[in-house]
Amino acid sequence: GAAAVFIVRPADFSAWTVWRPTGDRLPIPSMAVAYDDGQKLIAAARTGRATVDLTLTVDSPYLYDVWQVSKGRVPEKIVYKVTAANTAEVDARYGDTGSDWATEQRFGWRPWQEYSWNDDQRTVRTGTTRQEFVSSGDSWWQQRVLHKLQFSWGPLLGGLTEQPRRYAADDRIATSWYAPVVRPAVPAGGPV
Repeated sequence: GAAAVFIVRPADFSAWTVWRPTGDRLPIPSMAVAYDDGQKLIAAARTGRATVDLTLTVDSPYLYDVWQVSKGRVPEKIVYKVTAANTAEVDARYGDTGSDWATEQRFGWRPWQEYSWNDDQRTVRTGTTRQEFVSSGDSWWQQRVLHKLQFSWGPLLGGLTEQPRRYAADDRIATSWYAPVVRPAVPAGGPV
């Protein structure tokens, strides 16, 4: 009668994992737990009175691409609070492409960098809208979206790519990836 499985990682091993929407599924949820937190769970379980309340989601309606930037110095303690004064808000719609999941990446780089390195590909459920928060200021950002799953290391190969851009703190924008074509049209401001 187990309802969930907690895997306590060794002290020198990261608890970081990445969920993928494909592959074998167990009949109950499992979760990797960092060593310190795992020791607390084990101690509580040994009392025989421990309870755990879990709320799970595989496709969060929120995404944070945020950076803490300190100009001219390295702070002794890094503290960063995401607020409307330092973060743009993007309502991103991911169209139904016939596949349940799409793959996306948002690359970010500082003005003095010549390129961005991002090995992390993220999944997003198609046919949904996600509220995305992106650090504003002088950092550059560029998002890529592939209409299907691609599990490889490095940048997405193929798909759609937005132009590099900066966000202002008061930006509240809506984007749409893989929206259906309604009709042929000439872009606004384009030649007749």
